[in-house]
Amino acid sequence: SACQVGQQTTSKAMMALQLEPQKAREFVRISFGHSTTAENVNALADCLILITQEMGINKTKVGSL
Repeated sequence: SACQVGQQTTSKAMMALQLEPQKAREFVRISFGHSTTAENVNALADCLILITQEMGINKTKVGSL
């Protein structure tokens, strides 16, 4: 759920999914609205790809997360 930024506790929503506490703290929430454009989505995708490359995460690892 939202509003967990900066908190050390794990989101109740993530715990309800029975995730390990460390993995539950690693989730990112992404929301889209009526004003979201294809360009916005493409920019987000480009950023996420760059982040995963910088972190050394490949497609195999993403599938197992």
